[in-house]
Amino acid sequence: MSNVLKGQVAVVTGASRGIGRTIAIEQARAGAKVAVLARSAEVEEVAAEIKAAGGEAMAYRVDILDGASVGGAFQAIERDLGPVSLLTNNAASFSRLDRYGKSIQTPGGVISRQTYAAHSTAAERCCQRCCSEAQAASST
Repeated sequence: MSNVLKGQVAVVTGASRGIGRTIAIEQARAGAKVAVLARSAEVEEVAAEIKAAGGEAMAYRVDILDGASVGGAFQAIERDLGPVSLLTNNAASFSRLDRYGKSIQTPGGVISRQTYAAHSTAAERCCQRCCSEAQAASST
């Protein structure tokens, strides 16, 4: 394992198989503490594989289309592994598009509802952390 990502907490959605699984394993090899997220129980196997190879990982069963589920996962990740510094949003579920709508119009363009919850939660938590650190630094 290298240390390129040492001290970083990486979140990988859709990490139970395929590209997401590979990304999670490679980020752990690079030294990151990895939060492995997916709806399926296979997510536990990926975290176990990372740990068996000497990495640090935690599995979280999360539906990225459920904002409350994503928010709860990020709280648990920060409690278990520390503040999130990397997000690889690899999850997608095309069979459910009609149920949730295909996209959300934003000032910057159109984004998929499937990635919105994880993107917005990660950004909000990073901004809160940065603001808290800036306030602490300015008060000394």
